[in-house]
Amino acid sequence: MNPPSPTSHRSLAAAFTLIELLVVIAIIAILASMLLPALSKAKEQGQRTLCISNQKQIMLANQLYTNDNDEWLPHNNWDFQNWPGWLCLPPFSKPETNVQTGLFWTYLTTGKLYRCPLDRTNTVQFRQRGQKYSSYILSGSLTAFQIRRPTFRISAFNPNDIIMWQADERTPGDFNDGSSTPNEGITRIHSQGTTVGVIDSHVEYIKIREFNREVAKRPGRLWNVPGSKTGDGP
Repeated sequence: MNPPSPTSHRSLAAAFTLIELLVVIAIIAILASMLLPALSKAKEQGQRTLCISNQKQIMLANQLYTNDNDEWLPHNNWDFQNWPGWLCLPPFSKPETNVQTGLFWTYLTTGKLYRCPLDRTNTVQFRQRGQKYSSYILSGSLTAFQIRRPTFRISAFNPNDIIMWQADERTPGDFNDGSSTPNEGITRIHSQGTTVGVIDSHVEYIKIREFNREVAKRPGRLWNVPGSKTGDGP
């Protein structure tokens, strides 16, 4: 048998020229640049799904609370007066375990449900928040956007009214208490949209532009104070 030709066992390194190797590296880089945005989007969608799940649990807690309290909605912690609200019993300078004093704790029993997984706690803006318990806020419409204790019965609202959303993480002042007005802004961490809780207990993902269109409507799904012609007052 003839001995093998010296060229029949070329090493892998010798099989590629420098140009060919650079071409392979360039192709890998192009494929990575195409895949990374898709992977990032898939990760964001997964975290959004978890955020929606959190809000569904909160809205279910709202439903259970009203069932147990003759249809009266929980206080929204508007201006953090010294009475218990959905989030806690003020003041909010206490540790995060203070959520255990909130009206929803009986139904939720875990602090993780109060926070969106995309809401970062290691930012300057987060440290400047007055209230660090929750990413979510209840609408001020539950107390007619006033400092008062009485709320409304859940049956006074339209089933499609929005009463919960995620505040704007870029604006620490939006987290001064457990409630807000619709025009104070919403989060930008869910791509081009946001999650909102509806009073009939379902949760929606809506585009930011749609949310802003609703902000302009008085009355509407956001400005929804029962009995108010403009939805923003008594």
